[in-house]
Amino acid sequence: MSNPWNFTIKDYSPYLNYSPYAEGDPRSGWQALYPLIPNIELRCANPPKGDASEHITSLFGASITLEFNGTAIYLYGGGNSPYQVSLDNDTIQMTPLQSSDNLLYSKTNLAQGLHTLNLTALPSGDQQMVFKWLDITDSQPVGAIGPPIRMVCESWNTTIHLVGMWTPSPSDADFLDRPGTLSTSGSGASAALNFTGGIAVAINGEKNCGNGLYTVNLLDSSQRLVHTSHLNSSAYWHVQEALLFYHSGLDPNETYRIQLVNSGNDVTSIALTDFTIYQLFSPDDTSSGNDEMYHYSTNIGTIVGPTVAGVIVLVLLMSFILLRRRKRQRKAALACTIAPYKSSIITPNAIGPVYLQEKQQLTQALDNQVHNQMAQYETVHRYTIAHPGEPPSNLETQAQIGVGIDADVDTQAHSNHTATQPPSIPLPSS
Repeated sequence: MSNPWNFTIKDYSPYLNYSPYAEGDPRSGWQALYPLIPNIELRCANPPKGDASEHITSLFGASITLEFNGTAIYLYGGGNSPYQVSLDNDTIQMTPLQSSDNLLYSKTNLAQGLHTLNLTALPSGDQQMVFKWLDITDSQPVGAIGPPIRMVCESWNTTIHLVGMWTPSPSDADFLDRPGTLSTSGSGASAALNFTGGIAVAINGEKNCGNGLYTVNLLDSSQRLVHTSHLNSSAYWHVQEALLFYHSGLDPNETYRIQLVNSGNDVTSIALTDFTIYQLFSPDDTSSGNDEMYHYSTNIGTIVGPTVAGVIVLVLLMSFILLRRRKRQRKAALACTIAPYKSSIITPNAIGPVYLQEKQQLTQALDNQVHNQMAQYETVHRYTIAHPGEPPSNLETQAQIGVGIDADVDTQAHSNHTATQPPSIPLPSS
């Protein structure tokens, strides 16, 4: 693998598994906090435009879990609470951050593959844990010559196979002028896209009051289920273009089908903004002057007569134009928008700041405190969503909902934030 690139997941992404819940009373779980809203209340509303959110908790044992493919990960946040980070089989306890710090944890030089991360808050008294975002460093196959190309397939694109009733999202007032988000409240309604050449795939949509459970299925060309996730897009705050799903480590030579399913009842909704496919960079994606040249064994010098030579040249020219057009048609099969990355430089195997290593040592007194509180935590009641009036939850512990995969398979973060640590890595452009 080579050519590392970075992918950012913000705190408001429903792809992150918050426990006991993502939004509610911070004394019993996590709460979404917007700095420009004083005396925040639990209510259904739109946050101020441009106001970055963060998640806070004062519950001992509140956690965030994520599965990811990559070679490094960086977590950012704050607060005055000690915390614990588990990465695969490695667990480390951390001291509270200093006021000027925002890097909670980093781990580099991971083996390329699937990893499981868990961040657990360990506050006492009035201490609080703050989480803001995380960066994943991923690699491309050997031979890749640049950052991936981001192919955006918006919800209205005809390459997306819609099942059930989908309508413009009520929150998308500009839909008629600028097609954007589609939503559905039909249980079992789905949206699917077939794609080839991708090394990663993401789904963007909305979190909102009235939204609910959804399932994402990723299948290969033999309809084998590669990955499935059961998630929840309910929220007190309306968040547009939230990352609903992300999965990397795909084979660019394989054809996949990504499917978003409304796995809630007919009361809750899901909203789709786009499918985004991350493809290997090719010079042909940015320049038409590097198309493949087709060579023929016929030696034109042996052909006698200007008429015959002219016919041959014409045939070769028409063949070249036809082959070039077919090639362009294959590239445009998705009929989606190419969004290039910002250019930047990465230092391979970049490491976090020195202070991070210093924070990885706790006193024996804190170890004892953590041990005692963890024992007490086993009896703490965890909130889960039971009806719309209760705090939303990722519902990881709920019974798995069986979702059918439509059989007619055709032959089918995300963010502009540039982390200050590690050194700048290619990110999607706006």
